[in-house]
Amino acid sequence: MGIDMVNAFHLGSFVVLCSLVLIGDLSVRKVFNVLVVLGLVVQGVFLVWGDVGANGLVNQVEPAVTGLVVGFVLLLPLYAFRAMGAGDVKFFAVVGWWMGPAALLPVFVIASLMAAAHAIAVTMAGSIWSLAARDIGQRLAAVLPMPAARRTATGTQRRRERRGIPYAAYMAAGAVGMLVWQS
Repeated sequence: MGIDMVNAFHLGSFVVLCSLVLIGDLSVRKVFNVLVVLGLVVQGVFLVWGDVGANGLVNQVEPAVTGLVVGFVLLLPLYAFRAMGAGDVKFFAVVGWWMGPAALLPVFVIASLMAAAHAIAVTMAGSIWSLAARDIGQRLAAVLPMPAARRTATGTQRRRERRGIPYAAYMAAGAVGMLVWQS
């Protein structure tokens, strides 16, 4: 397998991971632990493989570990104050693991701007937006390949009434946007 093919697979793996997180967070407001672990393991394989790495993704252990730790530590206080979910914190650490610490600030800014737009739209549109978003989320959950997503989407009343901002989805979009911008 040529180096270009490995780089394409590396980039494609990250885009698929981000897409699954985006769909899961938009549909059921949850970042599945299986995706977090999968992201850590797949990037770990690429790091062990050696000097491969698509443009914008790290290919050395030191920046990957630094990104992982920095991503986790930066958002942990927001989780402690209940401003962010645990899945958002874990996914931000995974983004640091894949992209390194230098990409975390731009991804955070992009995600924050998207989250602010979301909050403004929900506030202005009120219940109509909420109903439309819930309908879209339930439709996405119906086509997800993960049975846990379908169970969660149709699960407890508390989960169905949750109105949090899908921050991990916006981080995933920001991370992919960063990769597109860098290439």
